[in-house]
Amino acid sequence: MSMWTTKHPRERGSASAWEDEERRERTRHAVWLVEHGASMAVVAAECGLSYEALRKSMRRRSVA
Repeated sequence: MSMWTTKHPRERGSASAWEDEERRERTRHAVWLVEHGASMAVVAAECGLSYEALRKSMRRRSVA
């Protein structure tokens, strides 16, 4: 990849940009639910995320 490219690498397993955006929004909403008192295990299951992926997102959010 050249230094001047504007293309971003695809996320693993994604078929399109809207699927990437949908995944990001689902994760953002799941983090919000957990921050407002919902159980992390329940939110992960309901939002279609793995517990570990949600935990990692929560950790990133608290650092950022």
